[in-house]
Amino acid sequence: MWRALRLAAIISMALVSIAALTACGGSSSAQPTPALTPDAMATIWAEKGVTPPPTPPMIPGSRVDAMQVVAPGVGWAHTSERLAWTSDGGTTWRDITPGGADPRKEYPFFLDSLHGWTSKVEGPTTGYAPAKVTIYKTSDSGRTWEIIGSFPGPELTTETLPMFGGTLQFVDKEHGWFAGVYVTGMLHSARLYRTSDGGITWEEVLHPREAYQYDLRFTDSHIGWFAAEAPQPLFVTQDGGTSWEPLALPIPPGCTLASGGAGAAAPVFDDSQHGTVVVRGDCQDNNEGVSWFFNTADGGTSWALVRTIDRPIRASIVSSTTWLYAADERLDDQLFSTKDAGVHWQTITPDWSKLLGTSDDPVRPNVYLQYPAFVTPNDGWAFLSANDGPQHLISTSDGGHTWKLLQP
Repeated sequence: MWRALRLAAIISMALVSIAALTACGGSSSAQPTPALTPDAMATIWAEKGVTPPPTPPMIPGSRVDAMQVVAPGVGWAHTSERLAWTSDGGTTWRDITPGGADPRKEYPFFLDSLHGWTSKVEGPTTGYAPAKVTIYKTSDSGRTWEIIGSFPGPELTTETLPMFGGTLQFVDKEHGWFAGVYVTGMLHSARLYRTSDGGITWEEVLHPREAYQYDLRFTDSHIGWFAAEAPQPLFVTQDGGTSWEPLALPIPPGCTLASGGAGAAAPVFDDSQHGTVVVRGDCQDNNEGVSWFFNTADGGTSWALVRTIDRPIRASIVSSTTWLYAADERLDDQLFSTKDAGVHWQTITPDWSKLLGTSDDPVRPNVYLQYPAFVTPNDGWAFLSANDGPQHLISTSDGGHTWKLLQP
């Protein structure tokens, strides 16, 4: 998914997210070690006849900086206080932060509603030393975690206060990738690591290019897609990340990709053959910019331009025919959805002001929808903010017509 922000905001938020990964954590063993979750601790307290401490109070409007909707009504949200899980559409949330871990440094990925992984990055306490990336795994929706492996990242030093952080993705229970960015001052270097044994061992593979912010998505153990803010924003690998090739798209005559590749996101595939990618561009007769939807029916060997939107947008691709998008800047109270690859569009007008409690504000709020992520044509989550206020997590179960505020 891509962040729906101006380029400067994208880079700023990327650096903030990466910085949160660098604070030092506790030591860990290389052997699988069960972690004590809140549920496990509650059992221990009950056995000992001890009253457990109260659950920390929920902070309405607290920043949610990452999320994944795994299935309708099921997913996780990452805040500065904890990693939280819901299986009832956000009515209730359970703390699934691995025991002994700092929730600010946990960035997970769930393959399904049971199996997930998360990573913790630790830097040196003195002098120069490689970063250490520790991998945790769960098979019960985060109720228990175990440390299954670790690997060294790039060399870090406390003197220059560098930053190194990343995200995880798995395509099955064995094959996964850790994509990281290493930042020192104005210098940055991308890193890509791969596992084929479920996260126990890792090897560094070739990263397609340097980038502050990028979207990496694998469709199986061999084929992966990379999108970045760069002059050539899209790459594909056929060998699990060992080598990469630029992805050529049929850009219309008189148009070019947007400066810096802003807004590029990795393709989304229905199956091994059918997929969709959305990129932004500039055309001679349009000063505002355009967005293009490209489809493939041969696994990405060739792409066809199927729709052009005469404005920069933020899109959620559910399938090669079902899309939802909002305008790049303020929403103007409208979303647009299609179930036939853009032949027909439906205009949706949610009451954003009422959702954020700003309906009585004499000044109409500037409302921004970010990261729309749908797992079915009806079920999705997104981030919403108004008047440069805090970022809120919201969800819909009717295709975006109505939304509710989630408070993990």
